[in-house]
Formats: sequence, structure tokens, C-alpha cells
Amino acid sequence: MPRSYPDWSNVRKEVSFILREDLAELAARLGSIDVFDRRGYVLWWDDFRHGMGAWRTATDGTGAAVALSTVYPKWPPFSLRLTGGSDGSLVAEAYKYFKLPVAGKIGVEVSVDFLTDFEEFYLELRVDDLTTIHRAKIKIDGTTGKLYYLDSDNDYQELGDVLGLINAYGGYHNLKLVADVANDEYVRVILDRTAYDLTDVASYTTGDPSSPFMWIYTQLVSRDGENDNCQIDGVILTQDEE
Repeated sequence: MPRSYPDWSNVRKEVSFILREDLAELAARLGSIDVFDRRGYVLWWDDFRHGMGAWRTATDGTGAAVALSTVYPKWPPFSLRLTGGSDGSLVAEAYKYFKLPVAGKIGVEVSVDFLTDFEEFYLELRVDDLTTIHRAKIKIDGTTGKLYYLDSDNDYQELGDVLGLINAYGGYHNLKLVADVANDEYVRVILDRTAYDLTDVASYTTGDPSSPFMWIYTQLVSRDGENDNCQIDGVILTQDEE
């Protein structure tokens, strides 16, 4: 005999609950960190509850560091704190390598809490195949208070104002970048409640990758003479985005 839901099972009224057939909603109710923008299929995620062993890090400058933090994590017990150097290149960065996915629309989402003022914050999705380096990259400029994307000429173009980002008490912002790496185009950028449609906007490419891989990359640039810091949490990599 056939096995399926009864007719209209998803809209019929129950006494104490309504049947949920949306798996994303079920996952969210069971504690998934993928609750901000649920488009795409999740390839990988990290909330640092098991430490930072999956990540590679780099720093430059006096006082620069990348370390786990128990201060206001979005997903306890840990977040990852980036502290930029007070001199030198002023940077703290964390990045993660992956094997190449099936080519298509890829998304990377990160929750970031800016604990202090800062110079710049970057989020990048990069895919290196056997012939080309495909790069989609966005920048938050703490000095101008604006959001930018990297265009096909390797120049930054303004998307909009992003004032009021600093919150030292766990005020995380949701930042998501989606790119069509098969066609070297952006799809969209989302920062909290504001979505920027970048359909058909070309992304940056260059040649001669050393080996095939994909990686996601975050970087904080501190102000000169300061050890500015931010925390990241809830990093999500998705595939087959709309």
C-alpha cells in the first residue's frame, strides 16, 4: 500500500502542534547554527565548540593574536577572537582549506562581533582550480563606515553604509557572501537586514594556482598603534545557492 502524508497534512489544524515538513526548520529547532539565511545546502560549519584546530591562522604586529574566547560567544562555549597588531601589517587572520566542490553557487556566512573600532575587516571565498584562481571578496572599512566588494579589475567598489557596527557585549552581525564560481560572478551580499543584489556582477580572477583547493578567509586589520579586535562565530559554507 502507498506510504505518504495524508492529503493537506501540512495545513490541517492539530490540537497542540502543526506538522513541520521543512527540514531546515526542524534543524533550527534542534539547535542548528544555520538560522540566518537558510538558502543553499550546508557543506560545512563551525562554531568553535571543539576548538580552533580546523583553522589555520596568521598574525603580524606587536600584540597580534588569534585565539579562542569565552567572552560573549554567540554559540557557547567559544568564539574565535582576532586581535590585530599595533604595528607592522596590523593583521590577524583565520582561514580554512577545502577540497574543490562541484562548480556552482557557493556561499560563506560568518557572524562577527566588532568589540572595538578597527581599520578593515575582510571575508573572502576563493576557489583555485587547475587553471584559474576565482576570488569573491568583501571588505568592511571601519574608517569610512562602508561595505565594499572586490570587482573584476581587483578594485573595491562601494555597496553601502554600515555604521554602528561596534558592540562590545556580544552584538554579532550576520555577514554572508554568495558567488557563482562557475561563471565568475557575484550573486549577493547580506549584512544583517540589508541584502545587496550583485547578479551578473563579475568577480576577480587571476591565473596559475599552485594546487586545486577552495578556501574561506577572514582578516582583521587593526588601526596603527592599537590592538583592535573582533570575534567570529557560526561560520557556514553552503553549496547550490539560489
